[in-house]
Amino acid sequence: MNLLPLVVILAHMMQVADIKNPAFKENLALILKLAPQHANMMVEVCNELNAANRMGASQKRITARNIKEVIEYSQHFI
Repeated sequence: MNLLPLVVILAHMMQVADIKNPAFKENLALILKLAPQHANMMVEVCNELNAANRMGASQKRITARNIKEVIEYSQHFI
């Protein structure tokens, strides 16, 4: 498991001063560039799973709370 992306994301979200260190600059820039796209994909997958659940094709059901958490997560990068 690569912990660097997790550390960079959490440091950015918690506004840790050490994230301004040049050692993290390139990784943070890449994550900030790709994060909104990944968050949008997560929302789309949630919607697809709910649609499949309504049609009886899947037992997975995504609650409104789960979608709210994904949206809040994406807002940390915008």
